[in-house]
Amino acid sequence: MRDELNISQPGYGAGTINASFRTPRRNDASAANTRKMAYFAGGVAVLLAVIMATSSLTGARRNAGVPVVDPDPRPLRAKPDKVGGLAIEGSEETGIGGNKDGVATLAPPPEAPAPQALKAQALAIAQAQALAIAQAQAAADAAAHAAAAPKVVARVAEPAPTPVAKIAPVATPAPMPAKPAPSSLAKPAPAPSGPVVQIAALVTEAGARAEWDRLSKKMPDVFAGHKPVVTKLERDGKVFWRLRTSGFTDAAQAAMFCV
Repeated sequence: MRDELNISQPGYGAGTINASFRTPRRNDASAANTRKMAYFAGGVAVLLAVIMATSSLTGARRNAGVPVVDPDPRPLRAKPDKVGGLAIEGSEETGIGGNKDGVATLAPPPEAPAPQALKAQALAIAQAQALAIAQAQAAADAAAHAAAAPKVVARVAEPAPTPVAKIAPVATPAPMPAKPAPSSLAKPAPAPSGPVVQIAALVTEAGARAEWDRLSKKMPDVFAGHKPVVTKLERDGKVFWRLRTSGFTDAAQAAMFCV
């Protein structure tokens, strides 16, 4: 489509006056700005429409008021079909259901103490104890009388003596002379004079002497000039034989022997 409009004037011939009415073309930049403004205006209009619709809906809800929740129309407690309560199996029996005839009976009264019955029971116990004591006393008296009465023992006839033939006496051998006692018994070894040194303690005398022989043979230089002294000792129910040696002039020499 052309922008130029050639309109010829009436009454004028060609070539006399050639008037041209043309609309100038718009600039491309201005057209773009116009479109942008149109888009912006349309967006604003849409946004306003959305805001108005939202406000109208919110206002409608506010005007409706606070929602009210009604309670459950059903009753909280339902009356049972049988007011008497649950049906128990076997309630129709006499032991549970009571009197079937419908006649009311009173319960038995509570138990009350019976002093007369208690007295009778205590009296019976006392009589039994008295009877037992009397029987024990009678038995003791009978035993005392029996002990005091003289004892009667049946005499048994002694058998007649049987005649015994006489036996000729037998010559008794002359007693043998007793052995003469030794004039002198073995006397224990005299206690050594001066200091002594104990070497060992054994359970037998023979063991003590054997130990002395062994040591004197093993160390003849040490035991030269010394003699064994074996003595018996009892301690805590046990018997020991002490092996000691003498032949020391003083305690210092005995101490040197131990070293």
